[in-house]
Amino acid sequence: MTEGQGALLWRKSSHSGPGEDSDCCEVALLAGEVRVRDSWRPDAEVLSFTPDVWRPTLAALIAGWTHE
Repeated sequence: MTEGQGALLWRKSSHSGPGEDSDCCEVALLAGEVRVRDSWRPDAEVLSFTPDVWRPTLAALIAGWTHE
C-alpha cells in the first residue's frame, strides 16, 4: 500500500452499482495530485495524476461513456 493511502478520503462514483459485477474506481484528491484506485482491490497499485493531466483524462472518460 502506498504510504499514507489509508488516511486519504477516497470517493466512489454515485453511478457505481452494487455487487460483484460492478466496475468501479475511487478517487482521492491531494494538493497537486489526484490518486485513483480499484475499489475492489484498494491495496493494489494506485495511479497518480497531476490536476492538469487528470482533467482531460476524466473528460475523455466521461465522453466515452456518453457515446456508447
